[in-house]
Amino acid sequence: MERRDHLGALRRSRAAPRCPTLSRPSASRASVTCFVAVRGGGHGVGGHSVCDDGLVIDLSPMKAIEVDPRRRSARAGAGLLWGELDRETQAFGLATTGGVVTHTGIAGLTLGGGIGCLMRKHGATVDNLVSAELVTADGDVVTASADENHDLFWGIRGGGGNFGIVTSFEYRSHPVGPQVLAGPIFHSLDDAPDVLHFYRDFIAEAPDELTTVFNLRRAPSLPLVPSEVHGRPVVMIGVCYAGPIEKGEVVLRPLRTFGSPIVDGFRASWKPFSRSLEWRSAPSFASKRPPHRLFRVKEAPFCPRSHLANSCP
Repeated sequence: MERRDHLGALRRSRAAPRCPTLSRPSASRASVTCFVAVRGGGHGVGGHSVCDDGLVIDLSPMKAIEVDPRRRSARAGAGLLWGELDRETQAFGLATTGGVVTHTGIAGLTLGGGIGCLMRKHGATVDNLVSAELVTADGDVVTASADENHDLFWGIRGGGGNFGIVTSFEYRSHPVGPQVLAGPIFHSLDDAPDVLHFYRDFIAEAPDELTTVFNLRRAPSLPLVPSEVHGRPVVMIGVCYAGPIEKGEVVLRPLRTFGSPIVDGFRASWKPFSRSLEWRSAPSFASKRPPHRLFRVKEAPFCPRSHLANSCP
């Protein structure tokens, strides 16, 4: 069977069984030696969910969701995408820290740590993991939590890899939405020094409900961006305020009134929570980015890398 990974490379596997449910193992077990890859949402850029000349275990049919609004928890199958999970939790006004786009798989993002719009207020995705059901290399189905197989629970939350295949996750959820204040604001790249210095001071005092993204990029071809701005090198600040809309408007007022923004895309959105920053992944906005260094903004002179935005694809 042939599949392409996230970057388009063609992989040829021997077989790719799809697993709609988890069956308890039988008493007799066969021993097979081969390469094995596990596919959840299929979003990972590293190509680890496919393999050459091996076995791909496809968990994408595992779509079961159970939300307990009283306990503020959600149990979700490993094949779910964040948009699917958000749709069900938002029916009860709940959400957990997840990806910033709907098509990210919950499994890979959770086991990789998980960053998203709620992380400043409620921690990473893995911080909100209550328990997980997984199949070990021996074929045993076990539960890992703080009270049961706690060493395994420690392992799947950052202690390494290859402990087994997680088939479902239980998350702690929080009251959020369904309406959030989110969107981008764009400035001309020529204003980058002033904008970034302002942003440094602004974000240092920002409340935990506010998550922001700062980019030096080319403006995306999206409806909220005027056509004359499409493709222009810009400074972009994307925000999501996961709190009351009225308070968010007060918090964001300095950001909206600073300088001369060429686009103000902040709006109260009724979209599922994980879609609040989904415009970041629009095809016209995506690019293969080289590795970059993080740096601390100092008073002078401004970051010498701002000119690199002019060469972004």
